[in-house]
Amino acid sequence: MKKLSGKRTMLISICSGLLIIAVCLIAIVYNAWQNPINAFLKDALSSSKQQANAAFEQNPRAVQTADDAEEQQVQMLSQSHIINILLLGIDSNDIRQEEKMGWRSDMMMLCTLNADKNTIALTTIPRDTRTYVYHVDKEGNPAKKALDKINAAYSYGDGPEKYGPQNAMLAVSDFLTSASGRNIKIQYYISTDLQSIPKLADSFGGVPVQLDVDFPDLGKKGDTVVLTSQNVNLFLQNRYDVGGDIARARHHEEFLLSLMKMFKAKGGVQYVTAFLGYATQYARTNLNFEQDVALASLLDKCNTGSVDYRAIGGESKYINGISYFLPDVEDVKSRINGLMNE
Repeated sequence: MKKLSGKRTMLISICSGLLIIAVCLIAIVYNAWQNPINAFLKDALSSSKQQANAAFEQNPRAVQTADDAEEQQVQMLSQSHIINILLLGIDSNDIRQEEKMGWRSDMMMLCTLNADKNTIALTTIPRDTRTYVYHVDKEGNPAKKALDKINAAYSYGDGPEKYGPQNAMLAVSDFLTSASGRNIKIQYYISTDLQSIPKLADSFGGVPVQLDVDFPDLGKKGDTVVLTSQNVNLFLQNRYDVGGDIARARHHEEFLLSLMKMFKAKGGVQYVTAFLGYATQYARTNLNFEQDVALASLLDKCNTGSVDYRAIGGESKYINGISYFLPDVEDVKSRINGLMNE
């Protein structure tokens, strides 16, 4: 009897523990879905306090107290409701990694979410954009920097297992800050490897897109094509036959928008489940569970049919035998100021 009583007590304890965990998860999901901006305010608090403390230690007379700076930062974010997430498409697969060929962020797109107006803006930064890029040391700290292609930042951060995403966020943040004259912070990223895209497309049963130009081996302009593991890379990787890097970036955007619409069509809890499933299986991100749910909530509220998409303007030019994209600084300034002032 004592043994049975002990087992019963243990079973009750385990069930009680699981019930508490389940209630906590439900509470997190509910709060994040209802008040998504709160999931991101915590990071703003932490970041602003660290920055204020560092500045205060260097020069106590030149800055506000940490608490004042923290309050000002939270007030600014709560009013703007703007969240920046860097989307990265990484040209990496098993063969490239085995041969130690590095990682290239062939797609770099800033996703700007306005939680107040429920809008989405996607801003493509061409991968060959010439800007200052850091090399990092063994601890991941920015060391020397030099003018380079912006997509080299991920590789100079030693890829996904070390500081690649952080170095890519730093490069894009510095570039946009320098060009716009505003302090553009990018704290979050979502990256997908090239070899994951076909699996992702098949997991949806195919992703429909409408061709804006004639595509070799895909179809004619105006055709609606369902992208699967058999043809998705033809659509996403081709740049030579369809108008160059800017056109290819536009096709990345079309693929993303189609995915968003398919997520939204699921609705409610199924939407969150599908979103989290995608994030777990096919992407790397520094968003936590609560922020994943909050992001799903924000996307669910946004009208994917009116996404504001632009690639930054500029021109391609050879410098010392290397092709770079030279951005139009005024165009970048106009774009970023427009997004941040909404």
